[in-house]
Amino acid sequence: MKNTDGIISKTINRRISSKISGWIVEKEINISPNEMTVLSFIVSLFAPIFYVIDYAILGGIIAQMSSILDGVDGEIARARGIATKRGAFLDTILDRFSDIAIIMGASVYVFNHTSAEHITFFVCMLALSGCLLVSYLHSAGRSHLGVHPVIAGSIPTIASRDVRIFILFIFSLASQLYVQSVLISLIIIAVLSYAYVVIRTIELLCKHCSQP
Repeated sequence: MKNTDGIISKTINRRISSKISGWIVEKEINISPNEMTVLSFIVSLFAPIFYVIDYAILGGIIAQMSSILDGVDGEIARARGIATKRGAFLDTILDRFSDIAIIMGASVYVFNHTSAEHITFFVCMLALSGCLLVSYLHSAGRSHLGVHPVIAGSIPTIASRDVRIFILFIFSLASQLYVQSVLISLIIIAVLSYAYVVIRTIELLCKHCSQP
């Protein structure tokens, strides 16, 4: 478990991914952390496909599966003592591609089930940009301030990748009962992402206000 993990990773994802990575290490399965990163990414690409063809429940399940598998690569690397900056970089970039694909897939699903196209487009763009802004905030915090915003901040990680995907997953399961549930999940993701970025930015600036 990493100290930058979100609440879903700590309480759900890591409990499953650690068993998978533990089994891989124990059985000496010949798969590298980078190969696991790519595998997780490939799995995530099936989620938007199912959203586009109107199977939101499967889309949500696969998105959550990929989120769990996303933790395996780092766990394997740390267990084997082969963690590298190159691997972390690859994982970060593929995660962003995955985020974009999943949100776009869910957005297509929402568009297929609504008549309020302008509002829906606005919500989808906010959800997508919010996801990217959270990632950029974390990157900028480490680069410019020398600290990860998750560690430095006082509020919980309410908009980390694990939380966002889990929200989409839960509301996608409800799509069979209420088709607009996926839209609601995108609204929640957008609100949480922007609120988190704004609050954390203000908090970090205040903590470093004495620095030039």
